[in-house]
Amino acid sequence: MEPQGSYNSNQMHLQPVPESRAGYEVLVLLPPGTNARPMARIRATVPQWLAEQLGSNSHLLKSNGGGLYIEQYWNCSAEGFFSALAGIANRWQHFFDDHRQN
Repeated sequence: MEPQGSYNSNQMHLQPVPESRAGYEVLVLLPPGTNARPMARIRATVPQWLAEQLGSNSHLLKSNGGGLYIEQYWNCSAEGFFSALAGIANRWQHFFDDHRQN
């Protein structure tokens, strides 16, 4: 099955496939270290009809465009995920800075 959505990093929101009005993204990280555990953030758009069926137990978020989505973390908390992401970005920043100058 092909992915049903895309992520536009310039606008920082999910863009659903028009036919199904659904989309998802998964970001998987493997922090450095011999005992590192993989972690992930999963974000999926939710059509209104499904949001109504999910009820109040689900943590639904609203995008800038007014759409609804669910965000979950695997093997970590939100804080742990973004901390690991910042660490990986800091580790590689010199690589990208050096190549932009050439």
